Amino acid sequence: MAGLDRDGTFVDTVLKGWNGGHVLNLAGVSLRLALYTSALSANFSQVNPVYNVAPLNVGEVVGPGYDPGGKPLTQVIAESGTAPGTIKFTASPLAWPSASFIARGYLIYISSMANKAFQVRCFGVDLPVQDGTFTLNFHVNGIWSVPLVGPVVAL
Repeated sequence: MAGLDRDGTFVDTVLKGWNGGHVLNLAGVSLRLALYTSALSANFSQVNPVYNVAPLNVGEVVGPGYDPGGKPLTQVIAESGTAPGTIKFTASPLAWPSASFIARGYLIYISSMANKAFQVRCFGVDLPVQDGTFTLNFHVNGIWSVPLVGPVVAL
């Protein structure tokens, strides 16, 4: 990937969760969200992806109102998705007051599991804030949504 241009989930993190390498219990882990510029270049097939370790050590937002490491996600819940046959997880909105920076997307990582990287989301455009509040409201479909039921197969 050449810069932050897509959403993605780190395959290694999900596989290890499914195969017992670690537990992805949303109620039992601490998740953080770090903002990034277009300089982030994530490899979603990377083994053991970790926040602030190459290549995830390049492109984190710098500027007034933003602290390295981002903010903790609060009120994280997993529930049925808005579309039939889906599950999602979501969290409370985040805000960075008195901020001046430009963000292109974010990285969610599991701080209680040695900063294991979970997911990157791209806003699609650079979002600037100048001496104001940068607020991140999550989509009604959640931060992450997975379809569990496929389409009807024609026989």
